[in-house]
Amino acid sequence: MLLRDITERLKTLTDQNGAPFITEVLTAVDRESVLDTGIVRRDAAFVVPIGEYGNGEFLYTGLDDQKIEVRFGVILAVRAVNDRLGQNVNERLEAMYRAVRRHLIGWTPTANDADPIAFVDGEIIFFGQGGAFWFETYTTSYTETPTE
Repeated sequence: MLLRDITERLKTLTDQNGAPFITEVLTAVDRESVLDTGIVRRDAAFVVPIGEYGNGEFLYTGLDDQKIEVRFGVILAVRAVNDRLGQNVNERLEAMYRAVRRHLIGWTPTANDADPIAFVDGEIIFFGQGGAFWFETYTTSYTETPTE
């Protein structure tokens, strides 16, 4: 499973002392379910599916193979206490998403013999309830071969 591979990869991200860089790494069904969980209690990452897309064409490799693009997101939740404007959370949030990017970009998941992961975009999606949420979009692809 692709999301499991990505989650396990993020769990291996460590700081300079060898401690986990992100306290908690989980999967979720979508962005809204993460935001609806409430207050940010610890720095965390959530891997969420966005969608899978085909271009409607076959690869013509002798089989009816088709390239499938997979988009997934990584939501980063950073705890922010007594920080009304988010001034203190900005540096920690940037350090977190840059570390995640360095850990994912160019890495090849084993699921479905996927292609290397590429970064698409990132944005702040919510600030409040004791934390900030940052959403990154990534893409990879694989070749789907039909059974005979």
